[in-house]
Amino acid sequence: MKLNNTKLGPYISELNVKNTNLKVNLLLGVSISKKFIPSIANTIGTNMSKYKIVKKNQFGYGPITSRNGNKISISLLSEDECIISTSYRVFEINDHNELDPEYLMMWFKRSEFDRYARFMSHGSTREAFDWSEMCEVELPIPPIEKQREIVEEYNSIVNQINLNNNLIQKLEETAQALYRQWFIDFEFPDDNGKPYKSTGGKMKFNNYLNQEIPYNFFIKSINDSNIQIMKSGVEKFKKNKIYLATKCIDQMNIVKNDDIINYENRPSRANMQPKALSLWFAKMKNTRKILYFKNDNKIDDYILSTGFCGLKVESNIFYYLLVYLMGDNFNLNKDLLCTGTTQESINNDNVSKIQILFPSEHVLSLFSEKMVDIFNLIDQKSKETKILEKMEKIILSKMSKV
Repeated sequence: MKLNNTKLGPYISELNVKNTNLKVNLLLGVSISKKFIPSIANTIGTNMSKYKIVKKNQFGYGPITSRNGNKISISLLSEDECIISTSYRVFEINDHNELDPEYLMMWFKRSEFDRYARFMSHGSTREAFDWSEMCEVELPIPPIEKQREIVEEYNSIVNQINLNNNLIQKLEETAQALYRQWFIDFEFPDDNGKPYKSTGGKMKFNNYLNQEIPYNFFIKSINDSNIQIMKSGVEKFKKNKIYLATKCIDQMNIVKNDDIINYENRPSRANMQPKALSLWFAKMKNTRKILYFKNDNKIDDYILSTGFCGLKVESNIFYYLLVYLMGDNFNLNKDLLCTGTTQESINNDNVSKIQILFPSEHVLSLFSEKMVDIFNLIDQKSKETKILEKMEKIILSKMSKV
């Protein structure tokens, strides 16, 4: 039988404990992704004794909802304690045997709660979802055993997502470590399987890099290579397309489903259609976001914004360039070529000038063989994660039917 919703107010209490003795040093903020994150605020000369203390299993939230992407910043603290700005509200659950903190946090993660909080926000200059509105939130509160059962089911999925993401990160780090070993230290295996440079491999001096490189490696600009910089110009209002702006991408090739929108709902503007064997990076300065499309990707499903630069490449250099785009050298070169007054970014003309080290065909082939296994596993875990994220949303949506 479906439970009636209950007002949250009687179950929670607001807190206002200040860091008066400066005992707590961990300064955090709260993001719209419902997490406590390191604060980026400039605190030089700030009186930290006025900041609010949050302890484990207490909540912090930012009441201001305008300019917040229609989401409310709220999270449950898992650390022992931290301090947050006085602009946040802090509260706790009165009795954990009546309402489980993680169960309540699950309710706050629901997109329906974000919409409710935004709708109930008020104010002339900045709209806010204040404490009185928080107390009016209604939700089903089943027996504590049922709450903990729901939390356990949810956490099993979230933990698997985290494991997958951690594995993906380790695999990406492995790919970059191998790239550094082979193409920065030049310790790729020679014909006898020994590290090339340290065992006396033949080298030559390169003026552009101002250092020695293997004798059969060479430097070329993107403009002088077989890499094609993709142009914008997709036909307007294609049906059944998913539009991806740079904000939709979390690091590498991970699409944040909450941020994607149908292309037909976009205003008229130039965009780009991905192709097989294409690599895409965010043009904006100090932004590392990468998409890649192999032959088996659902290329026709997507339209990309002009915030990306696309490179159509040959299959033999696909993985080599992908790992290069992930690395520090490329991002340093890109950032140095960014221009603009309000928002610095790189244009296609400057992209074409980027100089790239190309290895010999043999070494390129060996590297690609190793990368195939790594990125196939990355793709597999990414697909698993997308399925798990759908399951996560289903569990959250089912909470209203408890």
